[in-house]
Amino acid sequence: MPEKYHRLGDFAAYYSGTKRAPVLTVFIGGNHEASNYLHELFYGGWVAPNIYYLGCSGAITYRGLRIAGLSGIYKPYDYRTGFHERLPFTEDTKRSIYHVRAFDVQKLLALGGGGRPDVFLSHDWPANIQRFGDQRELLRRKPFFKEEIERGDFGSPPGMEILRGLKPRYWFSAHLHVKFAAIVDHDVVDRAAEEEGEINLDENEGEIKLDDDEGEIKLDDEKEEMEGLSPGKRPISPSANDPESKRQRQDIRTPHETTRFLALDKCLPHRDFLQILDLDECSPITDAPLSYDPHWLAITKSFQQYLSTTKFQPPLPAKEDLQSYVPDSCIERAPNVY
Repeated sequence: MPEKYHRLGDFAAYYSGTKRAPVLTVFIGGNHEASNYLHELFYGGWVAPNIYYLGCSGAITYRGLRIAGLSGIYKPYDYRTGFHERLPFTEDTKRSIYHVRAFDVQKLLALGGGGRPDVFLSHDWPANIQRFGDQRELLRRKPFFKEEIERGDFGSPPGMEILRGLKPRYWFSAHLHVKFAAIVDHDVVDRAAEEEGEINLDENEGEIKLDDDEGEIKLDDEKEEMEGLSPGKRPISPSANDPESKRQRQDIRTPHETTRFLALDKCLPHRDFLQILDLDECSPITDAPLSYDPHWLAITKSFQQYLSTTKFQPPLPAKEDLQSYVPDSCIERAPNVY
């Protein structure tokens, strides 16, 4: 990192156990972490009391909510290599160590067989996610994004592949230091991919309208509520406090399977770095608040044969064969509780 950031922050107190996080914290890594320490927990684990790292990729359940994530940022020249970085790091490997690998992406794509994640975490944004929010406002705030967007290489292609494959209810990212929200309607996206053209759904049916000229997606039955609001002000969840009312409004507003994307700004004064969301559990609450995801453990075991600690990455299973790499017997034997 640049020399101006060469100072110890407050995390050392948590790492040593002098301080304890007041609430359970689950995180993934980006491009400014101490990757040498995080790689000691390649498969995830406790970094400090009450602070859990999902690993290079990972999935857990918390009170019935399925949480998955992918660490690092995407760089095409390192994507199909193995995990070859080791001490002493060179100028190249101290950066490549936090670059996303196809190995982890393929593992996550296999996760879809175990059910839709409720929350997915990534550091960089899925590729072209700006098309599903207020792109005009984003460019007003970050005009230097325009060149990347026009080149078509804005964001992470593997991230969008995971988003389309797993269709999580929520997707949270960071990296670009700006607050931005978007709603991805997967029926619209899948149909657009098949037809390779623009799509406008019938507004009279209360469905989502995709307007490529503005790069926005709006829910027609909440048009007045959303009009004139920046992405950071748009509601991510229904405003009614009653759980039953929430579910009813969710059914009205999202006739299709959707992913609600949110990125936040840097944690600095007068910046939008915090947002609190209430997520309804979509599966029974277990006795253990934090648990291993059995399907993910099965995937990890099945993919172990492909793990490379050299620069060469052996061929990975084809996407259409991914589910065959998760034997039922492995799922049944998977331990449950941390």
